[in-house]
Amino acid sequence: MQHFFRELKDRKVIKVGIAYVVGAFVVMETADIVFPAIGLPETAITLVVGLLAVGFPLALKPKDPATRYNAACFYAKNDEIEKALDCLENSVTSRTWIENDPDLNALRDEPRYKDLVDSLPT
Repeated sequence: MQHFFRELKDRKVIKVGIAYVVGAFVVMETADIVFPAIGLPETAITLVVGLLAVGFPLALKPKDPATRYNAACFYAKNDEIEKALDCLENSVTSRTWIENDPDLNALRDEPRYKDLVDSLPT
């Protein structure tokens, strides 16, 4: 177990995680105060929290294929098509998986999505 924590420390995962949590807390508190004052709906705060939740693993391991794939699913479900496609590229190797994942339904008609699927082996 000590080896695990030493590895996390060596990779600066703990520092990045703490910095991210502190920064996310500031952003959420600011949104909680400012959004109602400027008339944004409550769902805007929920979206901020969701984006911060997706951003946490990206901050820790931004190039990890599983992290990028899950971020792509989140963005696709929130109709942020370009961000979803950016995350999806270089994150998948299984054509069957992305062709059948319902989280990616919003991307199916996009030319970039079709090109990505076509580039994967069958």
